[in-house]
Amino acid sequence: MHGKPIRKSFYSTVSKEDAKKQAEEWRVNQRAAEIAGILVTDGITTFGEWALTWLHLKKDTVKGNTFSESYERPTKQYLIPYFGKASLTAIQPMHIETFFAKMSTRFAQTTLNKFRICLNAIFETAIDNDKCYKNPVKRLKPTSKKHSAEKRVYTREERDELFEACKDYADGLIIYLLLEFGLRCSELCALRWEDFDFAAKTLHVQRASVIVQGEVTVGEPKSKTSNRILPMRASSAEYLAARAGSGYIFPSRNGLPYTSKTFAHVRYDPLMEEIRRDHPNIPKLTMHELRHTCGTLLYDSTKDIYAVSKYMGHSSVRVTEKYYMHEDTDMLRSHLKID
Repeated sequence: MHGKPIRKSFYSTVSKEDAKKQAEEWRVNQRAAEIAGILVTDGITTFGEWALTWLHLKKDTVKGNTFSESYERPTKQYLIPYFGKASLTAIQPMHIETFFAKMSTRFAQTTLNKFRICLNAIFETAIDNDKCYKNPVKRLKPTSKKHSAEKRVYTREERDELFEACKDYADGLIIYLLLEFGLRCSELCALRWEDFDFAAKTLHVQRASVIVQGEVTVGEPKSKTSNRILPMRASSAEYLAARAGSGYIFPSRNGLPYTSKTFAHVRYDPLMEEIRRDHPNIPKLTMHELRHTCGTLLYDSTKDIYAVSKYMGHSSVRVTEKYYMHEDTDMLRSHLKID
């Protein structure tokens, strides 16, 4: 078979048109059964079979954490459960569109893009290996319909109050580092005391906590530009040097870094609840919103989008503009009273 169209003959003692009708009914029922995962035609490569083969081929071409998060997890958790039992030749553009219509209300655009990248690669490699003859994903561009809450930030006054308040709590260093350096949670989890050079007053952000094949490990940061050396204020260098130790700054019980999700649940959330009992006027923001606060206030005080982009470790200045330039526009609209 090798992914080529199935040829099947139909005959009728009534008329030629009746034979054509039988053929069309068979074709429709066959595709419906396959796409619903009810029937797998013998000799036809299924989506699930080829998706696993593709993952095996892809594994050694990218970094471990990239493979796990961008290819393996989307494919195994979402694509194979949905398309797995259908033959590659049975999946049509309308089936892909139905899939994305369902996913568009659940996931953000970045996740939909991962789904599309995986689907497109699976079908392209299938075509190259004669498993099917066309790519139903080729012209499709999914759009997320999920309402994403706008990221909140602390005002400068709230930031300053929290910055000082956190020093009175056992885990307050978490908030101090997030607000001061704008770290990603994964970067904070993998941070070691050796990353600080107190004499030079710098911090080298060079690793991140990642999950590879279900196991937490330490890998490279999100992108090449995420590996960065940040300057430290003299007051911060003095404050942190007085508390310095060795190894990971926030190790889990087994001495390894936390995952971002576990860290937020086990360390950050209880800390914020404790602080808010003493400072109820300070709203609780997420760890990522503390990072966003750092970037927003840096841009607000400097208006230097390139320096802020480098400090935050964004992959390009366009990413920084996406997060911070619209806020500058909103400020101009307000100040100039442009409705």
